[in-house]
Amino acid sequence: RRFEEARRMLARSEQIWATDPGRYRRQRVEAVGSRAYMLRQEGKRDEGIDLLLANMADAERAYAGSAGDLATRYANLALHLVEANRLAEGKALIARAAASNAQTGQSESQAG
Repeated sequence: RRFEEARRMLARSEQIWATDPGRYRRQRVEAVGSRAYMLRQEGKRDEGIDLLLANMADAERAYAGSAGDLATRYANLALHLVEANRLAEGKALIARAAASNAQTGQSESQAG
């Protein structure tokens, strides 16, 4: 729960990752997940949701070929939405996840 320290470390890492965004796509996407988690823990759930939603297209590209990782991202975002009582958005997210699974040939979510 040393979030300020974690944010400083992420900021330094993001400076490196910005030098080659394609090479560090996965790291950048995972950093967004970490930032959203910290916001959620600080009671800033809507900010975390907005961050994850804005990053979903990048996550889908970064996790192409890794259905389990993409399913985890969807599950994490769904958890944020449910906790924020944003159920309509959660339903839309489930439809998006199902469409993504269909495109990749996955018949079921691999998220736990």
